[in-house]
Amino acid sequence: MINLIEKNKSGSSQEQIQFILSDLQTFKKNEKALHLFSQYLSILKNTANFPDLKKATSDVRNLDNQMADYIAKESERAFALQDQGKTEEADALFAKANQLSPNNIDVINILGVRSYQKQDYKNALLYLNRADSLSPNSVQTLSNIGLVYHAIYDYKSALDYFKAALKIKTDIPEIYNNI
Repeated sequence: MINLIEKNKSGSSQEQIQFILSDLQTFKKNEKALHLFSQYLSILKNTANFPDLKKATSDVRNLDNQMADYIAKESERAFALQDQGKTEEADALFAKANQLSPNNIDVINILGVRSYQKQDYKNALLYLNRADSLSPNSVQTLSNIGLVYHAIYDYKSALDYFKAALKIKTDIPEIYNNI
């Protein structure tokens, strides 16, 4: 994205947008590029006034929605593979989804749970703590972190996370079983 902008930096704002729009489909499956493009459009919005800006902004929103749909479909496919016992293929799809959408809490949680299931507790905590930082009141994330701490015999931390989850939602029998 930056290279595209730099290549056409000398043109007017409208020329820059046209240049980027002509290659917008290349950003379809890259959340970081879309985010950067959105920021670029915001800057241009403050410095330029032309009709293509509305279309460009709309195109970015549409691509963001397409990205979310794509991630959801890939995740469904990964779950199906996991159910068929094809865990390596499922893990590869989850990792791909994470690369495409690194702030997707559901994907990050899944990667944390998959790491937990493989007894890779260090990575499980990395993923789950990231999910917790993105969505601090997620009962699922808090209880998953509690499970990881329980597995590594850090019962105090596990209890803290289970209690935090129960403060948000009290009717989770699985958590009571772990306390």
